[in-house]
Amino acid sequence: MWNDRCANVIRYIVTPKRLAAHFPESNVTCGSIIIGGGEICMKKITIVFLVACVVLATGCHLVGIRGNGHIKTDERPVGPFANIDARGAFTIEWQSGAPSLRITTDENLLGYIDSDVSGDTLHLHTREQIRPTHGVKVFISSPTRTGARISGAVKLVAKQLTGSRFALESRGASQVSLDGNIDELLADMTGASELTANSLQTKTTELSTTGAGDAEIAVAETLKVVITGAGKVKYSGNPGTVEKHISGAGSIRKKD
Repeated sequence: MWNDRCANVIRYIVTPKRLAAHFPESNVTCGSIIIGGGEICMKKITIVFLVACVVLATGCHLVGIRGNGHIKTDERPVGPFANIDARGAFTIEWQSGAPSLRITTDENLLGYIDSDVSGDTLHLHTREQIRPTHGVKVFISSPTRTGARISGAVKLVAKQLTGSRFALESRGASQVSLDGNIDELLADMTGASELTANSLQTKTTELSTTGAGDAEIAVAETLKVVITGAGKVKYSGNPGTVEKHISGAGSIRKKD
């Protein structure tokens, strides 16, 4: 939690670095802030990146392999997993239960969607640019749910979460909805990501947002937030500790 790398400065290690421990292969390397000092080491917001987010949200319908309109559900065997890593344009519903995976989309596109389990992580991605007629719906379940890394235009819903911790890393135009009851939420959002977690009761929440992300959270004891850019964070509950650092036009406020 705390780093004494600088002898005379208290440095708070924000969410991205802790997420790197949860997702070891993550390329997140920046995220420390000197409170009261003069250094900010955060992911840079560039016009190119923001344009890319728009392309992810809209341009995916302009090129690629078009679906044939024949909707089919593909049930795939899957081993145990606790985390998911999804890249592309999926609508994912993640429930608690025995390991399972179902993908529903145009019949001719199913072969372009790859899925595999590596370690404790289920990976989902497309090998080609695809243009489904009714989107790609993914239904998954696992006995344990501890983290999700998503990028692109992924929509993720995970209900009735339980456990000691849930880690979220979202990029692009992702939308995430969480509810349940956990001890700790770690979330790092970049781009135009949205997090709706006001029905997820947490004791501690650490949140980092870079870009124009919005988040709604519920926390009872400790809240730590870093906002770079135009991000907006709303929280409910009465945490005894609230630490925040805002760089840019972002805001954090308690919900009435």
